[in-house]
Amino acid sequence: MNIILISSPEEEKKELEKTTELFKSGLTKLHLRKPKWNKEEYRRFIEKISPNYHPHIILHQFHELLDEFDLGGIHYSEKTRPERQELDLHCSTSFHQLEQLEQDWGSYNYVFLSPIFDSISKVGYKSYFKPKELKSKIQTSRYPVVALGGITPYQIQTCKDLGFDGVAVLGYVWASENPLRAYQELIKSCQ
Repeated sequence: MNIILISSPEEEKKELEKTTELFKSGLTKLHLRKPKWNKEEYRRFIEKISPNYHPHIILHQFHELLDEFDLGGIHYSEKTRPERQELDLHCSTSFHQLEQLEQDWGSYNYVFLSPIFDSISKVGYKSYFKPKELKSKIQTSRYPVVALGGITPYQIQTCKDLGFDGVAVLGYVWASENPLRAYQELIKSCQ
């Protein structure tokens, strides 16, 4: 099962160092999502990451930075998603309703579906999906589906059983005192 890490929306203490440690430990996809940052802050962060890891970074904002760096692709939120996506690059998007898994939105490598469990990072953001319906819709989805929301090592097996292609994590890693250890616990649970 694939693990995708979403950056903390807030600036974390020693975030650059922690992110580099995570890449060194095997992180293959980092979704860079900093809603309060401007393009220059994005650029500076990317410049400080080793170019070896750039292909593992997916941009949530400022997609035009792909012209400056050899990055892994782009992500569209529900608000920014075009009616149809036909770009020839890695592209993902976010869904919050099961019916969206059946619709033709164009070409996406995978889609996030959330919240699968009650969110760790967004207080009060509760899951409302029913497991039986969730499993059925994932099996017939047009896209590979990645579980997002409240993911901890304890939910990995449930995500596998439901048929998810991967998990995306944010709160479990970034709210931890030791993000590297938290990420390694997730990896261990996926094996």
